[in-house]
Amino acid sequence: MSLPLEPGQHFGLGVSFAAEGGQQSYRSLGDMGKSTKTRSVGPPELPKGHTMGTIVPVRFKLDEFKAISKAAEARNQNVSQWIRSTLDAAIGT
Repeated sequence: MSLPLEPGQHFGLGVSFAAEGGQQSYRSLGDMGKSTKTRSVGPPELPKGHTMGTIVPVRFKLDEFKAISKAAEARNQNVSQWIRSTLDAAIGT
């Protein structure tokens, strides 16, 4: 036995009955609102051979990090750039 639905009532599948002259609910559009193109999260991939390499997680004490941040700011670099340039100079690469 099926009961008539009033405007605003749901069919039970995320689809609602729109009143005459009313808007169809977004959920009732089904796949029409979805894009067929998938987007990856994050920055675009770099070409082979252009990646930075290995990530090395390092933990600093707060006072050490403040000193590193000040030194990086004095050379107009971010912390990662300053650490890389300092290590390159220290090991001669």
